[in-house]
Amino acid sequence: MKDKRIRLQQGMKPSFHADDWITLTVASDNRLLALVRHVAQTAAELAGISQRAAYDVALAVNEACSNVIEHAYEGQEGSPLTLSCRIVEDGLELRVRDEGKPFDFSAVPDLPPEEIREGGRGVFLIRRLMDDVASSPLEGGGTELRMFKRRSPL
Repeated sequence: MKDKRIRLQQGMKPSFHADDWITLTVASDNRLLALVRHVAQTAAELAGISQRAAYDVALAVNEACSNVIEHAYEGQEGSPLTLSCRIVEDGLELRVRDEGKPFDFSAVPDLPPEEIREGGRGVFLIRRLMDDVASSPLEGGGTELRMFKRRSPL
């Protein structure tokens, strides 16, 4: 059987068209978050986002997925977790979807960073690292978290 994987030479980048989604679905497992981070960071870099801001995107996605695993799935491994990324005119749109307990991102208070407490820092980080964040419940259960990172003007 022929190997149908595409191999890119160093320095080459795949091309994407407007409204193309890059989608990765993995099982809810903390060991797979490195893969999810890599996809998010690569999508950000392909969108023309600076290397530092692309790292911020990967960190925000990691926090969102960690929250899904811990809270929506209550630590249970094996449930679906989907990251979708779309390069748009002025940046990168990302969506994290789960089928776990619904979560209202806007209901979480914006805690001051100096407040000492356990938990609650993931939402704080996501809000600080991304330019726009919103969530909505999904029909049939679960949540979709939408995040946006703008490309810095040159």
